[in-house]
Amino acid sequence: MILKYTRILCFPTTAIKDLRGYFEAAYIWCDESDYFPESIQDELIHAVSPYQTKSNCKIILSSTSYKPNGLMQRIEQDNT
Repeated sequence: MILKYTRILCFPTTAIKDLRGYFEAAYIWCDESDYFPESIQDELIHAVSPYQTKSNCKIILSSTSYKPNGLMQRIEQDNT
């Protein structure tokens, strides 16, 4: 979809590998990411982290809390 010269891409939850390989992204937004299976959460973090350095991308992970030690709590407790 293109909206005012902006290309918007949407990916299903299990297609994290499809997110890799783009050279430029202004924003990456993952909604309800605390509900993703743990293996998908780990893959998501490894897929989106490089975008911060290669295209100065803003990464938005939003979710209501789902369970203890979920993605949101792990990010909150990360010291790096």
